[in-house]
Amino acid sequence: MQHDRTDSNAASSPSRRRLLGRLATAGAVAGLAGCLASGDETVECNGHEVGPEADLAGADLSGCDLRGVDLTEADLTDADLSASDLRDANFFLADLSGANLSDADIRGADILVSELAAADLSETDYSGTELPGRDFSGDDLSGIVLRDATLIESDLSGTNLTGADLAGADLSESSLAGANLTDADVSDADLTDAAIEDVTLTGATASNVDLSAVDLSGADLSSTDFSGSDLSRGDLSETTLVEANLSDADLRLVDFTGADLRKSTLEDASLSGATIADVDLTGATWRDGSRCETETCF
Repeated sequence: MQHDRTDSNAASSPSRRRLLGRLATAGAVAGLAGCLASGDETVECNGHEVGPEADLAGADLSGCDLRGVDLTEADLTDADLSASDLRDANFFLADLSGANLSDADIRGADILVSELAAADLSETDYSGTELPGRDFSGDDLSGIVLRDATLIESDLSGTNLTGADLAGADLSESSLAGANLTDADVSDADLTDAAIEDVTLTGATASNVDLSAVDLSGADLSSTDFSGSDLSRGDLSETTLVEANLSDADLRLVDFTGADLRKSTLEDASLSGATIADVDLTGATWRDGSRCETETCF
């Protein structure tokens, strides 16, 4: 079923206003013509006709092969798209509010100005996707794949990113305040000017990341991999770094006061000017590769 294009309420809905606002801020107006529906082609899946402007609110599209399908201006609110193949699909101005996208593969899809509010994105593959300025605050994105995605200025505050793959993602100027990144992979991610206070990084892979001057004081960073990362001038006081990997990390001028570094790895790390007071280094691997047998290691 198609939307009634004469319905003025649809045009003035909050979702539509947000989409149009995002279009303007994304600077996509110049490319508008290329994003509009390219035709009336539809495909059928689970008894539904899927295509541009389709009314698919609440539709069961789980497990569908929708690769390359044009869903311009489609209404997919509360639709079930779980485990669907959505690679290279066009969601321009589509409304995905409340949709279930768990386990879906959405790589290469055009969702730049789509509405995703309250959508279930857990375990979804968004590798390489452009998602600048999005509001995912408080959402459950556990297991989501955002490898090499663009999330500039996005709000991920309070978001559940447990087990998420953010390797190589551009998170510059984004907010990760209060986010749960337990067991997540943020290696090689760009965190320039990102807000990361009160973030949970237990067991995360955060190698080769610029975290200079970061304040992680009091955090549980057990088993976190910071190898090759820049933590210089950071505050790691009272942190738990049991079995953490800090090899090859830049730890110059870091405050480790009261930190628990038992069984951690500091091999080849730069510790010039670091404050190492009241630190437990029992079982840690020191800069020269030797094992610390006591709390002080000296």
